[in-house]
Amino acid sequence: MDLLDDLPQRIAALRANWSVVNPETVREKTTRAEAWLDDVESLLSRPAEEFFVDIQLWDLASFRLFLAIQECISILGYWIAGAALGFPNDAASAFDLLADRTVIDRELATRLREVMRMRDLISHGDFTEDRLHLQGDYLEGVASLRRFLKAVAVEAALLSPA
Repeated sequence: MDLLDDLPQRIAALRANWSVVNPETVREKTTRAEAWLDDVESLLSRPAEEFFVDIQLWDLASFRLFLAIQECISILGYWIAGAALGFPNDAASAFDLLADRTVIDRELATRLREVMRMRDLISHGDFTEDRLHLQGDYLEGVASLRRFLKAVAVEAALLSPA
């Protein structure tokens, strides 16, 4: 069982022990996720003939994106626990919960649901689509995760809402 599968239990545990969570924890987690997203963007920016020929580059980009997504799921749990927003069934519905409460916009929640689909695709190694198409999906996923991380930083008062 991984973090995605037990999000409701994770939220309950965080809520019970909320005193251990502070803005510095959020800063550490967002910094780590941003670093992985930087790596993904760097790898995806390589010329197509280099990137698509070397399967190890693709695997590394996928793995780094997976790590960033997992970190964002962890942050999501902290956010929902701290705001006492309820207990979503899974990470995808947790993003909807944030949108329902107008903490993030509905369009971002929809995009983040797609990121969860990519996370599943990566975790199962199910790359039936061509990598050129997935490269665009990955870049959109990176942009969506960055928007989420910005919203988290604003919520934790680590960044002004500008």
